[in-house]
Amino acid sequence: MLFSVCVPSYNRGHRAYELIQRLLGMSLDETQIEIICSNNGSDKNVEGYEELKKIRDKRFVYHEFSTNQGFAGNVNQVIKMSHGDFCMLLSDEDWILEENLEFYLRMMDKYPDIGVIRPRTGFAFADIEDCFAGAGKQAIDAFYMRGLYVSGMIFNRHIVTDQMIDEYAEKYRDNTGYIYYPHMFISTYALLRGHFFASDVWLVSEGETEEDLQVMDKAAEIPAYDAYDNVIKQMHGFIEHIKDLELPLPMQFDMLVMVFEQHAYLIRHRREGYEAGGFDYPGIMRLMAQKMKDELHDMKLPFQKEDFEAVCQFIDSITMKANEE
Repeated sequence: MLFSVCVPSYNRGHRAYELIQRLLGMSLDETQIEIICSNNGSDKNVEGYEELKKIRDKRFVYHEFSTNQGFAGNVNQVIKMSHGDFCMLLSDEDWILEENLEFYLRMMDKYPDIGVIRPRTGFAFADIEDCFAGAGKQAIDAFYMRGLYVSGMIFNRHIVTDQMIDEYAEKYRDNTGYIYYPHMFISTYALLRGHFFASDVWLVSEGETEEDLQVMDKAAEIPAYDAYDNVIKQMHGFIEHIKDLELPLPMQFDMLVMVFEQHAYLIRHRREGYEAGGFDYPGIMRLMAQKMKDELHDMKLPFQKEDFEAVCQFIDSITMKANEE
């Protein structure tokens, strides 16, 4: 079984080069692992990419765009270049704990119908618990919206095909949720068609984020992708995806609630930044609550009046919680 490690990179050639060197130091040969790095048209810190071009190793493939294709475009590219039965996305600032990789390779070999694997990471998924859930509702309940960090997410390439990637890229090219989190859209597709497996065996260790390379809101020191107006657009994008899936209504509702909870959290964990920047944080949360209620109304789920009111109360509770913390 071939396992693909896919590294989308932008403006961090030095980090990408360090990572690829570390990955190539692993003992697995070209029949067991391939390592792919795609440079998304970088115009800074390019020296490392020039070094990557010089690497001659059967396990490594390098690609670069002449211009920035957006995060989704680069993620799609690096997955499509993979030939493994399973592929893992890995941010260029993170790395793999080789001593634990064999455990996951055995799981992939033993359970070829797994759609998504979510291993433990050092920070973003440090408290993940062992889980094996069947394809469809069980898998969605287990993992949908359970954290958005990309590193360590493993997909079954027999489910996540090039055709599927191309279809989503075309259909959701203007969808803000997809633009920032293509891996979450891909994982949802795979969870509906394959089993889900998670383990507390630590596989990925996160490196330090380089603040100078982030696009920030200077007043609040909040990355552009996490600014509240973008979060609201992302929420709408995920809900549009739920509608397109044409799932049973109870399942749509459960997923909608998970989207609401996750996006309330995305605002909440930036509270200090908003307040430091002089933003009206309670006002932001009131706006978020209203947008959630608008989305709920637009879903046109067959609610009785009392059910609709109960969900609105839930929305108020998660936004009020965000204000109180």
